[in-house]
Amino acid sequence: NWQETVNHPGRFEFYFSPANDQNFTLIKTVNDDRNRTDDLPHEFSTSLTLPNVPCDLCTIQMIQVMTENPARPSLYFSCSDI
Repeated sequence: NWQETVNHPGRFEFYFSPANDQNFTLIKTVNDDRNRTDDLPHEFSTSLTLPNVPCDLCTIQMIQVMTENPARPSLYFSCSDI
């Protein structure tokens, strides 16, 4: 679960790293389809299916890809060690 508190067109990408923040693999994309409303904050929720691998140094990363300028999108990163 997460919130968007500023309207940005784009998407949220979820990545998984089994190796201490190396070799991230995209596991899910969630489109941000709520940008034409002013009812902030926008509430999002999704489920992730993670690879079945040992996780001594695994990381989940969420990147908000903001596409106001498609040629040079802005990125916000959030990470969690698992």
